[in-house]
Amino acid sequence: MGLQAMHLIVLFIFLLIGLELIGQLKRKYLVNKLISLKKELKMEENNNSENEYNKNLIKNIDDKCINLISEDKLLDTKEVRRSLTIIMTILYIYTLFEPVDEKIFSSVQMIFGIVIAFYFGSRAIEGGLKIYEKFKKLK
Repeated sequence: MGLQAMHLIVLFIFLLIGLELIGQLKRKYLVNKLISLKKELKMEENNNSENEYNKNLIKNIDDKCINLISEDKLLDTKEVRRSLTIIMTILYIYTLFEPVDEKIFSSVQMIFGIVIAFYFGSRAIEGGLKIYEKFKKLK
């Protein structure tokens, strides 16, 4: 039983690190796209120096790039919630097809149910709070 549990823990850590790396790659991709858009806007601005809209866009792109680059945290709360749900789903499917001890399977099944419940529950609460804030602004 101990070896199977260690195997699942290693798989969990491996998947979490993989999702962290995907988040970093996504941020780098976004920054590169924003920089290329900024270059295009600057070239267009050089052709038409009176375009105030492009100047504002370039400033917003600079701000967004700084925000993306300067983030200390690798994952925000939505990404953490999504990552944990994906990892637990993969672990649950793994335990369905790989012979594991009954105690491990029941533990993974229980944790999977809890993670799924909190994932959808927290999304529902976020949606409800957004609706509440919109109604609050209307009054």
